[in-house]
Amino acid sequence: MNRASGLPLVLSCICVLLAGSGRAAGPKDEKASADTASKAATQFLADLRAKNINALVKSIRKPWYNGGEIAKTEADVRAALGAMAEWYDERRAKEYKVLAAGPYKKLKTEESSDLGPKDIREMDQVLKGNDWLVILGPPKKPRLYILVKELNGKMTVIGAHKL
Repeated sequence: MNRASGLPLVLSCICVLLAGSGRAAGPKDEKASADTASKAATQFLADLRAKNINALVKSIRKPWYNGGEIAKTEADVRAALGAMAEWYDERRAKEYKVLAAGPYKKLKTEESSDLGPKDIREMDQVLKGNDWLVILGPPKKPRLYILVKELNGKMTVIGAHKL
C-alpha cells in the first residue's frame, strides 16, 4: 500500500474522533456531574455552618453572586458570606437537604422550581446552560439555590440565591 492510499483512512479516523469530542454529556456523565456539584454545594454549606469564612473565600470564585447582587471585592464577599452564615443556622442545617442537582438550563424551568422570572433573569447573568444548579431545602420546599460552575475541571461554587 502506498502512502497516498492510506491518507483517506487516516483523515476519516481523525474526523470521527473530532466529531465525538464535542458531543453532549450522556446520562451517566450528567449524573456524575450532578453528584459532584452536590458535593461542592454541601461542602460549601458545611464551611458556612462552621462559619469558616476564610476557607470559603479561598474556595469560591469571585465575583460572588449573592441573590441578585454581585460581590466583587474580597470585603464584599466576606460580608455576604458572613451574613449568609448567620442565616444558615442549626435548624436550617438539619432540615436542608439536596432536593435536586442538574444543569442550570434544565432546572431553571422545571415546574418544581420556585424560581420566578426575576430570579431567573438575575441568575442568567452569571450562569450559562452548561453550568449547574443545586437546589436545597426542607422536603418539597426549595429555599436555597447554590450556583456551581465547572472551572479547570473542578466544580466551584460561584453564588447562592435564597428564596
